[in-house]
Amino acid sequence: MSSTRISSRLFLTILLNVAISLSQIIGYFFSGSLSLLSDALHNFSDVVSLVVSWIAAKIALKKNNLKATFGYQRSEVLAAFVNTGTLLLVALFLIKESVERFVSQSHPVMNVKWIIIGAMVGILGNFLSVLLLHEHSHDNINVKSSYLHLLSDLFSSIAVLASGLLMYFFDVMWVDSLLSLMIAAYLLVISYKLFQKTFNILMQFSPITISPDDIVAIYAPYPEIENIHHLHIWEMTNGRAMLMAHVDFRQNVDLKTANALMQKLEQQFKDKYNIFEVNLQAEFDVNDDKSLIVMGKT
Repeated sequence: MSSTRISSRLFLTILLNVAISLSQIIGYFFSGSLSLLSDALHNFSDVVSLVVSWIAAKIALKKNNLKATFGYQRSEVLAAFVNTGTLLLVALFLIKESVERFVSQSHPVMNVKWIIIGAMVGILGNFLSVLLLHEHSHDNINVKSSYLHLLSDLFSSIAVLASGLLMYFFDVMWVDSLLSLMIAAYLLVISYKLFQKTFNILMQFSPITISPDDIVAIYAPYPEIENIHHLHIWEMTNGRAMLMAHVDFRQNVDLKTANALMQKLEQQFKDKYNIFEVNLQAEFDVNDDKSLIVMGKT
Protein backbone atom coordinates (compact mmCIF):
# COMPACT_ATOMS: atom_id res chain seq x y z
CA MET A 1 0.00 0.00 0.00
CA SER A 2 1.40 3.39 -0.97
CA SER A 3 1.85 6.22 1.53
CA THR A 4 -0.84 8.19 -0.32
CA ARG A 5 -3.34 5.37 0.14
CA ILE A 6 -2.37 5.04 3.81
CA SER A 7 -3.02 8.75 4.26
CA SER A 8 -6.49 8.54 2.68
CA ARG A 9 -7.46 5.56 4.81
CA LEU A 10 -6.27 7.28 7.96
CA PHE A 11 -8.42 10.29 7.05
CA LEU A 12 -11.51 8.07 6.67
CA THR A 13 -10.90 6.49 10.07
CA ILE A 14 -10.62 9.97 11.59
CA LEU A 15 -14.12 10.83 10.34
CA LEU A 16 -15.51 7.53 11.63
CA ASN A 17 -14.02 7.98 15.08
CA VAL A 18 -15.19 11.59 15.42
CA ALA A 19 -18.72 10.27 14.86
CA ILE A 20 -18.22 7.46 17.39
CA SER A 21 -16.81 9.78 20.06
CA LEU A 22 -19.63 12.33 19.71
CA SER A 23 -22.36 9.67 19.86
CA GLN A 24 -20.84 7.99 22.93
CA ILE A 25 -20.33 11.27 24.79
CA ILE A 26 -24.01 12.05 24.18
CA GLY A 27 -24.80 8.55 25.42
CA TYR A 28 -22.77 9.15 28.59
CA PHE A 29 -24.77 12.27 29.48
CA PHE A 30 -27.99 10.31 29.15
CA SER A 31 -26.79 7.15 30.90
CA GLY A 32 -24.09 8.20 33.40
CA SER A 33 -22.14 5.05 32.48
CA LEU A 34 -18.43 5.18 33.28
CA SER A 35 -17.73 2.30 30.89
CA LEU A 36 -19.39 4.24 28.07
CA LEU A 37 -17.37 7.33 29.00
CA SER A 38 -14.26 5.12 29.03
CA ASP A 39 -15.09 3.97 25.53
CA ALA A 40 -15.79 7.55 24.42
CA LEU A 41 -12.46 8.79 25.81
CA HIS A 42 -10.71 5.85 24.22
CA ASN A 43 -12.32 6.74 20.90
CA PHE A 44 -11.36 10.38 21.34
CA SER A 45 -7.77 9.29 21.93
CA ASP A 46 -8.18 7.36 18.67
CA VAL A 47 -9.12 10.61 16.92
CA VAL A 48 -6.04 12.35 18.32
CA SER A 49 -3.78 9.43 17.41
CA LEU A 50 -5.24 9.17 13.92
CA VAL A 51 -4.76 12.89 13.29
CA VAL A 52 -1.13 12.58 14.43
CA SER A 53 -0.68 9.47 12.25
CA TRP A 54 -2.31 11.16 9.27
CA ILE A 55 -0.04 14.21 9.58
CA ALA A 56 2.99 11.92 9.97
CA ALA A 57 1.97 9.94 6.88
CA LYS A 58 1.74 13.22 4.93
CA ILE A 59 5.17 14.32 6.18
CA ALA A 60 6.67 10.91 5.33
CA LEU A 61 5.76 11.52 1.68
CA LYS A 62 8.29 14.36 1.48
CA LYS A 63 11.46 13.48 -0.38
CA ASN A 64 15.01 13.54 0.96
CA ASN A 65 16.77 16.90 0.80
CA LEU A 66 19.90 18.62 2.08
CA LYS A 67 18.21 19.33 5.41
CA ALA A 68 16.78 15.81 5.83
CA THR A 69 19.19 13.47 4.07
CA PHE A 70 17.47 10.39 5.53
CA GLY A 71 14.05 11.71 4.54
CA TYR A 72 11.01 12.19 6.79
CA GLN A 73 9.91 8.62 7.46
CA ARG A 74 11.04 8.85 11.08
CA SER A 75 8.07 11.18 11.67
CA GLU A 76 5.92 8.05 11.68
CA VAL A 77 7.94 6.62 14.57
CA LEU A 78 7.44 9.85 16.50
CA ALA A 79 3.70 9.65 15.78
CA ALA A 80 3.57 6.06 17.04
CA PHE A 81 5.41 7.12 20.21
CA VAL A 82 2.92 9.94 20.87
CA ASN A 83 -0.05 7.68 20.13
CA THR A 84 0.97 4.87 22.44
CA GLY A 85 1.96 7.38 25.11
CA THR A 86 -1.52 8.95 25.07
CA LEU A 87 -3.08 5.48 25.17
CA LEU A 88 -1.12 4.71 28.34
CA LEU A 89 -2.25 8.00 29.93
CA VAL A 90 -5.89 7.30 29.04
CA ALA A 91 -5.57 3.84 30.59
CA LEU A 92 -4.16 5.27 33.85
CA PHE A 93 -6.97 7.85 34.02
CA LEU A 94 -9.62 5.17 33.52
CA ILE A 95 -8.06 2.98 36.22
CA LYS A 96 -8.22 5.89 38.67
CA GLU A 97 -11.88 6.66 37.86
CA SER A 98 -12.90 3.00 37.92
CA VAL A 99 -11.28 2.29 41.28
CA GLU A 100 -12.81 5.40 42.86
CA ARG A 101 -16.29 4.52 41.67
CA PHE A 102 -15.92 0.84 42.54
CA VAL A 103 -14.73 1.63 46.08
CA SER A 104 -17.43 4.23 46.69
CA GLN A 105 -20.10 1.95 45.19
CA SER A 106 -21.46 4.95 43.32
CA HIS A 107 -23.19 3.70 40.18
CA PRO A 108 -25.40 6.51 38.84
CA VAL A 109 -26.57 4.73 35.69
CA MET A 110 -29.79 6.40 34.56
CA ASN A 111 -30.64 4.86 31.21
CA VAL A 112 -29.02 1.59 30.25
CA LYS A 113 -30.49 1.68 26.75
CA TRP A 114 -28.10 4.52 25.89
CA ILE A 115 -25.16 2.34 26.93
CA ILE A 116 -26.29 -0.37 24.52
CA ILE A 117 -26.86 2.12 21.69
CA GLY A 118 -23.48 3.84 22.24
CA ALA A 119 -21.69 0.50 22.38
CA MET A 120 -23.28 -0.67 19.12
CA VAL A 121 -22.24 2.56 17.39
CA GLY A 122 -18.70 2.01 18.68
CA ILE A 123 -18.62 -1.59 17.47
CA LEU A 124 -19.77 -0.69 13.97
CA GLY A 125 -17.48 2.33 13.58
CA ASN A 126 -14.39 0.65 14.99
CA PHE A 127 -14.97 -2.52 12.97
CA LEU A 128 -14.97 -0.46 9.77
CA SER A 129 -11.89 1.46 10.93
CA VAL A 130 -9.99 -1.76 11.71
CA LEU A 131 -10.82 -3.11 8.26
CA LEU A 132 -9.48 0.07 6.66
CA LEU A 133 -6.08 -0.16 8.39
CA HIS A 134 -5.60 -3.92 8.72
CA GLU A 135 -3.82 -4.39 5.38
CA HIS A 136 -0.82 -2.25 6.30
CA SER A 137 -0.74 -2.65 10.08
CA HIS A 138 2.09 -5.21 9.98
CA ASP A 139 4.88 -3.27 8.25
CA ASN A 140 4.21 0.37 9.15
CA ILE A 141 4.75 1.28 12.80
CA ASN A 142 2.68 4.45 12.46
CA VAL A 143 -0.34 2.59 11.08
CA LYS A 144 0.19 -0.19 13.62
CA SER A 145 -0.09 2.22 16.56
CA SER A 146 -3.39 3.57 15.19
CA TYR A 147 -4.57 0.05 14.35
CA LEU A 148 -3.94 -1.02 17.97
CA HIS A 149 -5.94 1.97 19.19
CA LEU A 150 -8.86 0.97 16.99
CA LEU A 151 -8.65 -2.77 17.65
CA SER A 152 -8.56 -2.22 21.41
CA ASP A 153 -11.53 0.13 21.15
CA LEU A 154 -13.47 -2.45 19.15
CA PHE A 155 -12.92 -4.95 21.96
CA SER A 156 -13.85 -2.41 24.62
CA SER A 157 -17.05 -1.50 22.73
CA ILE A 158 -18.00 -5.18 22.63
CA ALA A 159 -17.35 -5.37 26.36
CA VAL A 160 -19.42 -2.24 26.99
CA LEU A 161 -22.29 -3.82 25.05
CA ALA A 162 -22.05 -6.95 27.21
CA SER A 163 -22.00 -4.73 30.29
CA GLY A 164 -25.09 -2.84 29.13
CA LEU A 165 -26.97 -6.07 28.49
CA LEU A 166 -26.08 -7.34 31.98
CA MET A 167 -27.27 -4.11 33.56
CA TYR A 168 -30.44 -4.04 31.46
CA PHE A 169 -31.53 -7.63 32.12
CA PHE A 170 -30.02 -8.33 35.57
CA ASP A 171 -29.64 -4.84 37.13
CA VAL A 172 -25.97 -5.47 38.13
CA MET A 173 -24.70 -1.89 38.03
CA TRP A 174 -21.30 -2.64 39.59
CA VAL A 175 -20.23 -4.38 36.37
CA ASP A 176 -19.88 -0.90 34.79
CA SER A 177 -16.93 0.02 37.04
CA LEU A 178 -15.40 -3.44 36.83
CA LEU A 179 -15.53 -3.39 33.05
CA SER A 180 -13.90 0.06 32.90
CA LEU A 181 -11.05 -1.28 35.01
CA MET A 182 -10.64 -4.30 32.74
CA ILE A 183 -10.61 -2.10 29.61
CA ALA A 184 -7.94 0.13 31.14
CA ALA A 185 -5.78 -2.85 32.12
CA TYR A 186 -6.09 -4.20 28.59
CA LEU A 187 -4.99 -0.84 27.17
CA LEU A 188 -1.89 -0.87 29.35
CA VAL A 189 -0.91 -4.35 28.17
CA ILE A 190 -1.31 -3.76 24.43
CA SER A 191 0.25 -0.28 24.50
CA TYR A 192 3.38 -0.93 26.52
CA LYS A 193 5.18 -3.18 24.00
CA LEU A 194 4.73 -0.78 21.08
CA PHE A 195 5.57 2.22 23.31
CA GLN A 196 8.82 0.49 24.30
CA LYS A 197 9.65 -0.30 20.66
CA THR A 198 9.09 3.27 19.46
CA PHE A 199 11.07 4.59 22.44
CA ASN A 200 13.98 2.28 21.53
CA ILE A 201 13.93 3.50 17.91
CA LEU A 202 13.87 7.17 18.93
CA MET A 203 16.75 6.53 21.36
CA GLN A 204 18.63 4.75 18.52
CA PHE A 205 19.04 1.57 20.53
CA SER A 206 20.30 -1.51 18.69
CA PRO A 207 17.59 -3.85 17.38
CA ILE A 208 17.10 -6.73 19.81
CA THR A 209 17.39 -9.19 16.91
CA ILE A 210 21.10 -8.36 16.38
CA SER A 211 23.82 -8.93 18.98
CA PRO A 212 27.55 -8.05 18.94
CA ASP A 213 28.33 -11.78 18.70
CA ASP A 214 26.38 -11.89 15.43
CA ILE A 215 28.61 -9.15 14.02
CA VAL A 216 31.78 -10.95 15.10
CA ALA A 217 30.53 -14.13 13.43
CA ILE A 218 30.23 -12.30 10.10
CA TYR A 219 33.84 -11.10 9.84
CA ALA A 220 35.54 -13.99 11.70
CA PRO A 221 35.96 -16.21 8.58
CA TYR A 222 37.98 -13.51 6.77
CA PRO A 223 41.72 -13.77 7.60
CA GLU A 224 42.38 -10.32 6.06
CA ILE A 225 40.38 -8.63 8.84
CA GLU A 226 41.88 -7.99 12.28
CA ASN A 227 38.65 -6.79 13.86
CA ILE A 228 35.58 -4.64 13.52
CA HIS A 229 35.20 -1.77 15.97
CA HIS A 230 33.29 1.47 16.55
CA LEU A 231 30.14 -0.51 15.81
CA HIS A 232 26.79 1.33 15.73
CA ILE A 233 23.47 -0.34 14.89
CA TRP A 234 20.16 1.48 15.05
CA GLU A 235 16.78 1.71 13.37
CA MET A 236 15.63 4.73 11.40
CA THR A 237 12.08 3.38 11.30
CA ASN A 238 10.49 0.06 12.11
CA GLY A 239 12.32 -2.68 10.17
CA ARG A 240 14.82 -0.25 8.62
CA ALA A 241 18.08 -0.95 10.46
CA MET A 242 21.34 0.89 9.79
CA LEU A 243 24.89 -0.28 10.56
CA MET A 244 28.15 1.64 10.77
CA ALA A 245 31.56 0.24 11.75
CA HIS A 246 35.32 0.50 11.24
CA VAL A 247 37.03 -2.49 9.58
CA ASP A 248 40.65 -3.00 10.67
CA PHE A 249 42.79 -4.82 8.06
CA ARG A 250 45.84 -6.90 9.01
CA GLN A 251 47.82 -5.63 6.03
CA ASN A 252 47.99 -2.44 4.00
CA VAL A 253 45.93 -3.74 1.08
CA ASP A 254 45.05 -1.65 -1.95
CA LEU A 255 41.77 0.22 -2.08
CA LYS A 256 40.22 -2.07 -4.71
CA THR A 257 40.89 -5.17 -2.59
CA ALA A 258 39.52 -3.49 0.52
CA ASN A 259 36.37 -2.37 -1.29
CA ALA A 260 35.72 -5.85 -2.69
CA LEU A 261 35.97 -7.42 0.75
CA MET A 262 33.79 -4.81 2.39
CA GLN A 263 31.15 -5.26 -0.29
CA LYS A 264 31.00 -8.94 0.68
CA LEU A 265 30.57 -7.98 4.34
CA GLU A 266 27.87 -5.44 3.51
CA GLN A 267 25.92 -7.99 1.50
CA GLN A 268 26.12 -10.52 4.32
CA PHE A 269 24.85 -7.98 6.84
CA LYS A 270 21.96 -7.11 4.52
CA ASP A 271 21.07 -10.71 3.65
CA LYS A 272 21.38 -12.23 7.11
CA TYR A 273 20.03 -9.43 9.30
CA ASN A 274 17.94 -7.44 6.83
CA ILE A 275 19.98 -4.27 7.42
CA PHE A 276 18.80 -1.51 5.11
CA GLU A 277 22.05 0.46 4.90
CA VAL A 278 25.62 -0.55 5.80
CA ASN A 279 28.49 1.93 6.07
CA LEU A 280 31.94 0.38 6.64
CA GLN A 281 35.18 2.33 6.99
CA ALA A 282 38.42 0.52 6.05
CA GLU A 283 41.45 1.07 8.33
CA PHE A 284 45.02 -0.11 8.69
CA ASP A 285 47.43 0.69 11.50
CA VAL A 286 45.17 3.41 12.92
CA ASN A 287 45.79 4.17 16.58
CA ASP A 288 42.26 4.23 17.99
CA ASP A 289 40.04 2.29 20.37
CA LYS A 290 39.63 -1.23 18.96
CA SER A 291 36.63 -2.14 21.12
CA LEU A 292 33.66 -3.48 19.21
CA ILE A 293 31.45 -1.10 21.16
CA VAL A 294 33.13 2.10 22.31
CA MET A 295 31.78 2.94 25.74
CA GLY A 296 30.98 6.49 26.78
CA LYS A 297 30.97 9.46 24.41
CA THR A 298 32.28 8.96 20.90
